[in-house]
Amino acid sequence: MATMLPDEMLDEEPFTGVVVFMPWNEEVNVGRDAFDRLLARYFRCVEQAARTRNDPALAESWWPGFVATVDVLARRAEG
Repeated sequence: MATMLPDEMLDEEPFTGVVVFMPWNEEVNVGRDAFDRLLARYFRCVEQAARTRNDPALAESWWPGFVATVDVLARRAEG
């Protein structure tokens, strides 16, 4: 996977949301706020499932960063 350099990122349009492709061949534009809420709920479920299962991911070095990122996303989604 290619990594974008800062100069390359300047040419990008600002993130305003995502386009979700539906199985029946429609596209739905999801705004940033709704997308943040969706991801916050999803990643909170992933976090809770890992804790419930005592998943080995809990011992990984990246886990605290993941949880911190989920917390930031959840706060942003709450507005």
